[in-house]
Amino acid sequence: MNNSSIYQQLGNKRLEQLDGLRGICSLAVVICHSFSIPFTGGLFIGYHKPQILIVFDAIGTISVLLFFVLSGFVIGYTTPLKYTNREARKYVLRRLIRLYPIYLFALFLTYFLSDKLGTIKINHVLGNVFFMQSWLVPIESGNPPLWSLHYEFIFYLLYLLVWKFIAEVKPYKIEITILMCLYCSVLTIFFSFHFFAILGYFTIWLGGYWLSHKIDYHSLVNHDYLSYRFWSPIVLMVISVISTREIIRTLMFRFETPIPYPAPVFAYVILSVLCTSVVASLITKKKVPFYIASVVFILVLQSSFSLYVLQKQPQHNLNIVIKNKYIVSGFSLLILPLTLFFKMIPVNLFKKLSYLGSSSYALYLIHFPILAWFNRLVSTEVITSNKLLALSILTIIGIFISILLSWFLECRLQPIIANNLKSYFNIK
Repeated sequence: MNNSSIYQQLGNKRLEQLDGLRGICSLAVVICHSFSIPFTGGLFIGYHKPQILIVFDAIGTISVLLFFVLSGFVIGYTTPLKYTNREARKYVLRRLIRLYPIYLFALFLTYFLSDKLGTIKINHVLGNVFFMQSWLVPIESGNPPLWSLHYEFIFYLLYLLVWKFIAEVKPYKIEITILMCLYCSVLTIFFSFHFFAILGYFTIWLGGYWLSHKIDYHSLVNHDYLSYRFWSPIVLMVISVISTREIIRTLMFRFETPIPYPAPVFAYVILSVLCTSVVASLITKKKVPFYIASVVFILVLQSSFSLYVLQKQPQHNLNIVIKNKYIVSGFSLLILPLTLFFKMIPVNLFKKLSYLGSSSYALYLIHFPILAWFNRLVSTEVITSNKLLALSILTIIGIFISILLSWFLECRLQPIIANNLKSYFNIK
């Protein structure tokens, strides 16, 4: 049985368009936070965020989902099919070497730039060091993006079970595993049990892994490709995130009852089908199953939300908020048909932007504490005049510093650390 990975079978072919997509997603998250931080802990704290920012928030959410899909794809793309103890050891060490150096630096930066440095608890620090944030310890307010690292770490461990007992022995059971995890995502709507949430998000990760084992049956895309499989899913996902969040917020307001996960894992899992479609459109001509079903689901969701807003009339100021978001999402629906007029998807553009993906992991981890620190600087009495201009300038400086520091960490420091650790553990 061939024990080589798809990556090796294709001659160590690097899919540059996916690196470009990963880099763009990281920048999208940075831009999203650069607009939202002033309203959560900066100059505009206490003010309502402009309605247009919900589009940025939705794009940031979609970017994280794409990270999960890409992570699963990369593991399936580079890991040998056959499980052995030796390969498993190499896999675990490589993942730890990849995650920890930059992650520990990000934690140090988070605490060092925190405005609550004197109140940090040692058990919270240890919980974050061992990726237990959002489960055993709370997520650090100074760096909320760290929430996804908890899930990413657990996914790497769960993959060992998939690899050993399912992937090689009975490959068809990957689909069954995905369905079981999907069922757990549904349970998160009714039960506040964290392991259900982990398995629910694991559905998204497994979607990327599943895709990696399908591309060897189809020709890779090496030219411009039809755009509707790329732009349409993006617009649909933006619409769905906006609608889902507001439906949940409205229900919580009406029934005065907390919902276990305000952004339902199940809704994100449905979106992951479209995320997988986006990734697939950049690498293969394969059609992702249930694509049309996902489109219908989102359109029904949006239509239901629209009818709810028009008929139920939410109370007090929530009425205005919901209607404004209805206008934004309705405008997005008008944009959707326009995506069909694009004849080509700019695959070559993603390849040209592949260098952005080389430092995307570090950028995702370190940008928030840097931007938050600059926002607090503007909010203090150190800057007393024209604070809006100062905020704009310092935000640009913060983004530039984040990008530059990320490049240094991943492209200069990380290779040195990784080579030394691989040499120490005898990993080739």
